[in-house]
Amino acid sequence: MMKKLTLLPAAVLLVLSTANQAGEYPQNPVVRPLTLNQSTIELTGAYFYGKQHDNDHDSILAANMSYGLTDNLQLALDGITYSFLKNKHSGLELAVKAGLSGYYDDKNGDNLGLGFSVLGKQIINKNFAFTFGAGYTHWNLDNLADRSEYDYSVGMLMNIAPQLTLSAQYTYRDLKDFAQSHANSTTVGLNYAIEKNIDLGLVVSYSDYNEQTNSYALLETPEAATGLYINYRF
Repeated sequence: MMKKLTLLPAAVLLVLSTANQAGEYPQNPVVRPLTLNQSTIELTGAYFYGKQHDNDHDSILAANMSYGLTDNLQLALDGITYSFLKNKHSGLELAVKAGLSGYYDDKNGDNLGLGFSVLGKQIINKNFAFTFGAGYTHWNLDNLADRSEYDYSVGMLMNIAPQLTLSAQYTYRDLKDFAQSHANSTTVGLNYAIEKNIDLGLVVSYSDYNEQTNSYALLETPEAATGLYINYRF
């Protein structure tokens, strides 16, 4: 059964902003930076329905909140992101992120994943961009030996109609001290930018990570899932 991902309460400062620059954040997802503009708050809500490898089905509600402390530094409930390179001439942006990769509790106790990653985006033109990244997660487990993983991702963003953006991402997970040595996941999404500060989206994902094979459900990653989300910025 899929469990709700719990986010650490990491950002009291999110509600302290007096400036408001959400209107300056691009409506077009292809050209959006990896971090929010200074003093912009983004609220995200999502609903997912998924199938596990044992054919169990369940749904999940998820939420996040992000705040642009500066144009290059973003705080969120799941971590901190810092954009250290923004080359407007070439369209290349690089950022680092550190924070919570996941938390859940099961029969084995509390399980906490802390991670660090490097994120990248290469804008080709206003209608197409590549995305890429690499990260490391350490899983601190109460009653099992700690585990870790490295992940590597490549993806793309492409505008297929006015205000409608198609996204796709493939991730390879190099698993350490798991029964599986590696796992693969693919995600495809469709984002509708209703206006500058509101997005509606549909996401479909598949993963061959098998929680039964690996003795417990690390975040209970579903074999297949479909989700709906909304983003609101102000």
